[in-house]
Amino acid sequence: MKSSVVKKPNWPKSEVAIVLALLALLIASFPLASRYFAIHKSQSHGDPIQALPVQLIADPERYDGALVSLLGWCVIRFEQTTIQVSDQSTQWTDALWLELDDEQSAANMSDEPTFCRVRGTFQGGWSGHMGRWPGQINPVDEIFLYDEVAARTALE
Repeated sequence: MKSSVVKKPNWPKSEVAIVLALLALLIASFPLASRYFAIHKSQSHGDPIQALPVQLIADPERYDGALVSLLGWCVIRFEQTTIQVSDQSTQWTDALWLELDDEQSAANMSDEPTFCRVRGTFQGGWSGHMGRWPGQINPVDEIFLYDEVAARTALE
């Protein structure tokens, strides 16, 4: 009776190192991948990501193309249609451009910052009037300006 001998594969150490490195890379990239798929899953199901303008400004690659619902301060006037980080914002870099249609613009004019909720698709990259804003919401599916009492309630 012949005994069979199981041969172990004789892999060079460099191939083992490559396999282990690829495995480590796959494991390390899991948090990034899960964050990416969570954003795109929410977009495909119609559930917007609840966020603040500052989050999108700080990490535009993370939110690019995602359906978002933002709370912030809207200013809607000639050559400035934005949602800002705060009612005191004066820098273009502290706001996102809102690509409103004529009906949305006419119905929501506000020279002074007004607390608002905006729902739409975020697009990272310099945009808006003369490309001054670090991102935009385009299209804007919904915009709602709060009155002063409702704004205080929403902030609590």
